[in-house]
Amino acid sequence: MATVWTTMEKTPEGRYAESSYSTIKPEKPYRSFTVDDPEEFIAHMQRFNRIPKKALARDEYEKVCGEFGVNPAADKDLKIYGTTYTARKTNAYSMHTVPENRQHGIAYTIHGLRFRGLQTGKA
Repeated sequence: MATVWTTMEKTPEGRYAESSYSTIKPEKPYRSFTVDDPEEFIAHMQRFNRIPKKALARDEYEKVCGEFGVNPAADKDLKIYGTTYTARKTNAYSMHTVPENRQHGIAYTIHGLRFRGLQTGKA
């Protein structure tokens, strides 16, 4: 077991995001996680953070699904992600500390972003 520390920075879009991961405690840590394999966790989180954090139109959704190895769902089947996206805290990194749950966290996040796209009128 090892501790991975994160830091936070403001993105050009104006939102805050974790900007780095390290096994050495930084001067201003944001949070920490205890994981079995820190290098694998860091690689996974860097990949996870490449998911666009915005409502997705159908074509964007299918492209992101393909990039992350997620099977796209029919729009009519995405309603459940309106609740599970937040209720399951798939965007909370605690789900990503367990290797067996990582792909589920990615899938729920992407499906939730498409559901948000449907709610905001993105085709």
